[in-house]
Amino acid sequence: MRNFVLLVLAVYIPVSVHAQEVTLSKNGKALFDVVISEKATEKTKKNAEELVVYLNRMTKANFEIKPGTADKGIIAGTISDFPIPAVFKDV
Repeated sequence: MRNFVLLVLAVYIPVSVHAQEVTLSKNGKALFDVVISEKATEKTKKNAEELVVYLNRMTKANFEIKPGTADKGIIAGTISDFPIPAVFKDV
């Protein structure tokens, strides 16, 4: 999973500097999708699938992978998949 970036974004970008508690699921229901870029590579897709397996096991919820942007969700991909300068300025 080298070079694989995972961001958990609770609500919206930009990400807050302060640590916040994030509830990923509630009562067996996933509160976020795993979001991949529409131009995601096969490797990124496989990594997202593996992430979903672990999230489902840990929470007993049904997380899904959906293509999209870094607006909301569990973002799975690389910097080139989601080029957000405010988030990756120190990377």
